[in-house]
Amino acid sequence: MLEYFEIRSLFGLYSYHLDFRNQEGWPLKFITGPNGYGKTTILSLINSLYTGQLHEFFSVPFDYMEFGFTDETMTFRQVYSYDSQKGTDDDTMRIPEKLEVTLQNGTEQSISFFLYGNDEGNEPSLKMYLYSKSGYYIKDQRLVRKISDLDKYQSEDVPAVDDNAEDLGRRLTAVSNQINETLQSMLFSSNGISDGEITQDDYNIRRECILRDASVLKKFGILHDNFTVFEYNSRSSAFLKTYIETIERAFADAEDFVAKLVTFSDTITDYGFADKDMEIHPGYGYRFRMKNDDKTILLPERLSSGEQHILILTYELIFKAQDDSLVLIDEPEMSFHMIWQLEFLKAIKKIMMIRHSRIQCIVATHSPQIFDSRWDMTVDLYEQSQKNREA
Repeated sequence: MLEYFEIRSLFGLYSYHLDFRNQEGWPLKFITGPNGYGKTTILSLINSLYTGQLHEFFSVPFDYMEFGFTDETMTFRQVYSYDSQKGTDDDTMRIPEKLEVTLQNGTEQSISFFLYGNDEGNEPSLKMYLYSKSGYYIKDQRLVRKISDLDKYQSEDVPAVDDNAEDLGRRLTAVSNQINETLQSMLFSSNGISDGEITQDDYNIRRECILRDASVLKKFGILHDNFTVFEYNSRSSAFLKTYIETIERAFADAEDFVAKLVTFSDTITDYGFADKDMEIHPGYGYRFRMKNDDKTILLPERLSSGEQHILILTYELIFKAQDDSLVLIDEPEMSFHMIWQLEFLKAIKKIMMIRHSRIQCIVATHSPQIFDSRWDMTVDLYEQSQKNREA
């Protein structure tokens, strides 16, 4: 977990110490402040560390930067050379020459990473360390995504909501196939029928649980509508024991995915898209139907920009961010009505709960409504800059 981030002389002016720990125990913090104080830049710097793109650090002026993790600290210091030829008038231009990197985790190890690949042979070990960290960045410009076509050696811009719908379709198909394969391989394997029998009461209780779970799987097209569970027959109790255990195991393998799927569906429903309902199925991932007599199908790219933002944020928080990763979100309030802004904190907490708080979220925002005016959950750049100027 990233517990704090410190930067000195950002843009040659701002120095911040941002504590990302939350007193409530939620791994969630909001960065606030007016335009121009560095919210997006800070997210980009953190993302550059997590993606190992250290060359990005040379594009941002700063003197010192420190990342405080739960068990270790990582610091970066920019070393400059000075070139009066590239300045104007009597000014001298500072040219970043290298980064001095220090990793401290019980024993201190110093690594230097130079600009333009002129290094001391330590860059690979630094990159290997960074690969152990997982991050996911949901940027403010998120409605369009560039997709590479390897066959045509080119890329094209596609609506992110369409790309996510295709991704969900693939995930649904994979889970459906997994359940079917488990049922077939276990029911018709050479292992035979389980030892022992099952009582009618035990079977009926477990059958009801399976039928309840099956109704959810059918709703999302993971199970075929004609799926059913045999009723109890005492003459087949040994077979039924194997039968019920097989179905339970198949469903258990999909339990985590289904829980995420239900949370995704419920969250979009709670936001209340105007006069439309979301449908989920392996064939198309997700789509929408208008609440008219014709039940007109509406593709995701035809949604309003606010609805698309909600879909992208919700889907990627639930499905795309890996466990134990840091998720960075820039301006989630874009195109949000005030009511939707007020819904955000409740929604993100629900998502983090279904993720078992195995993701940490840092959110940059201009809107107090996004965090429901919970200023105790924020770090404010303007406030820190003013205190530093007065000191």
